[in-house]
Amino acid sequence: MLWNSNFKWLLVTLFTFSLDSQSALISQVDLGTGFSTLRINSADYSGNLAGGLSMEINYVLKHVSISSAYTLSFYEVLRAGAIPFTRLSAGYRFYPRGINGGRMILDQGSEAQIWKPTPYGGFSIGFSNISIEEFNASLIDISPNFGAELPLTTRLLLQAQLSLNTGRSMSASEERKISYQGITALFGLILTDR
Repeated sequence: MLWNSNFKWLLVTLFTFSLDSQSALISQVDLGTGFSTLRINSADYSGNLAGGLSMEINYVLKHVSISSAYTLSFYEVLRAGAIPFTRLSAGYRFYPRGINGGRMILDQGSEAQIWKPTPYGGFSIGFSNISIEEFNASLIDISPNFGAELPLTTRLLLQAQLSLNTGRSMSASEERKISYQGITALFGLILTDR
């Protein structure tokens, strides 16, 4: 019974939110590639996972009226034909100068879409997996990120992003705890629906 009342409350909230912002939502897909450096630590291992090609795919739902976006991301590092690091996360971005493609009312009620270079800052929380010769471990992590979008056309933008990555395993014993810290720089394309 409790589940039904919570589910009804969730549906009413989502429906109300979508009525107010239906025309203000923009969806896009980010495709980025670059390089990352990760420092991995455990009780009996310490090493770097560096020089690997990093790839990230994001589905982004932007809310124009509050200059924010919600992301669902898949990220992996490729090195020597293997995939030693993968990550699935959800996140939030804030655009202090507004969002590209947002509609704006100009003089005398005329409407226009605004396209300009826009910086953003945000974070993501996710699950990652490290699979190297020494061990295979799952971790919970957080990643603040900073970036900018540069419009090429109304449906294609360039993106640059810098992420600071931190993760830790949830093991109870100190001997089995694994953590990592790192930096990722990505460059890529954004495909938008407007």
